[in-house]
Amino acid sequence: MTRKVLFLSIVITYVLMVFGGIVTSTGSGLGCPDWPLCHGQLLPFQLKEEIPTPPAPMVVETKLQPWIEQTHRILGAVAGLLMLASLVLVWKNFLGFPRKAMVWIFLFLILEALLGMRVVLTEAPLLKEFLHYVYTTSHLILSVLILSGLTFAYFSVAERVEEEPKIPFAEPLYVLVMFQILVGILVRYVKAADFNVFAYFFHITYAMGLIIFTLYIMLKKFDRYTFVTFLLVAGQVVAGIATVITKLFLPVLFFHIAIGFLLVIWLSYMVAPAVLKNKFVMGREVQVEGA
Repeated sequence: MTRKVLFLSIVITYVLMVFGGIVTSTGSGLGCPDWPLCHGQLLPFQLKEEIPTPPAPMVVETKLQPWIEQTHRILGAVAGLLMLASLVLVWKNFLGFPRKAMVWIFLFLILEALLGMRVVLTEAPLLKEFLHYVYTTSHLILSVLILSGLTFAYFSVAERVEEEPKIPFAEPLYVLVMFQILVGILVRYVKAADFNVFAYFFHITYAMGLIIFTLYIMLKKFDRYTFVTFLLVAGQVVAGIATVITKLFLPVLFFHIAIGFLLVIWLSYMVAPAVLKNKFVMGREVQVEGA
């Protein structure tokens, strides 16, 4: 049961983060200017007057901003409930690392919710002030950490215990990819011309290096794990280049976002055996009387 709820938490969190790309791309971050309601209502269909288009930057214009934003919030609430259920189940059935991981994840989740509220109430999607950049980038970075942490927690309660990473150089590759994601977030949100140009070209050059590194890993040990890793990294880079060439064509942009967050899950699972080595003795399921 614990593993199933944790797995579902990862899936819903992933969908939530990909949907967040839709929120940003359609300028829906201010589609509901209040929080947690949307124009004073729980659901947008209760609104009786036409809602003006929010002034946030967008890639594609649509009249569905309130629906998109409130759907994103509802997905966030579902993900939060699943994480709370995961915390309760892990605390009841496991000791050691799984407990600590879920406590930290839940604390991050609370901070994430507070940041989300600040993003809306301060109109951070307009990116007019320094704090706006802090709120928006921190919001996304915390989401990535939560997604990765949930994957580690899921691995730690798995029945099969492994002490070696599933791919060579899993730890440095994980660190390198997480840094690349951080740079990508800065490229997406930071509009300062000089820094943005530098970050943009660094982002592309760094991505080429990641492809070469993962190709080396695959050639060193060719199996399904290294092959999928190479495909995900290469696919992410190709999608990023296509995003630029197509001038942020929405399907390509979503594909880029979706592969990026899927890569976080995959690499977290690949590196988990090395990170959690020697932490499984206290991480096995506790036998309940009468079970």
